Amino acid sequence: MATQGSAATVAVDADALARRFQAGDGTALGPLHEAAEPILRAAVGRLVRQGLPAALQPADLHQESWLLLAELARRWQPRPGIPFLAYLGRVFPWALARYLRAQAPARRSRAHAEYSWPHDRLLMALERTTDPEAADWDAALYCAALLAQVEPRARAAVWLHVVECRPFAEVARALGVPRATAFDLYRRGLADLRRAA
Repeated sequence: MATQGSAATVAVDADALARRFQAGDGTALGPLHEAAEPILRAAVGRLVRQGLPAALQPADLHQESWLLLAELARRWQPRPGIPFLAYLGRVFPWALARYLRAQAPARRSRAHAEYSWPHDRLLMALERTTDPEAADWDAALYCAALLAQVEPRARAAVWLHVVECRPFAEVARALGVPRATAFDLYRRGLADLRRAA
């Protein structure tokens, strides 16, 4: 029982730390990282065991985990029954895998180009391309591409449960299937998403 109580305390503390960080308190990131360390370490460990591109070391992923934690803490929208650590456990592995894919040699060579433009023209081009919502747009496109690879009913089950935070009873009603079938569709959708990622 003491373990469950301490786990609940850590979850409440993590929620408070994430809210402080969202409010602009940068000192909350260190303790938040400490509270989330088991989740972060497990996700990094899985990717390291699968193998990293030659240019990356495990320390690079640990360092990136700080940046991803900060980004995800800013995006977190507190909802009843979904503590920050549960949210992080779902989205951090995806964010870390996306970072790893972006570091793949083939992708990096496509993403970088050399321009021999005059300085003024280059600055004007950079000003036109900087958009604060570009990262969200990129993430939305990536998620849409992943979801497009999932069978429609399974995709709907994942969307209703993960994005709209509906319990499986409501997912089942929305899809017109029994609760067990809704859960099976959800699990199938997650499996398809993991394979696609």
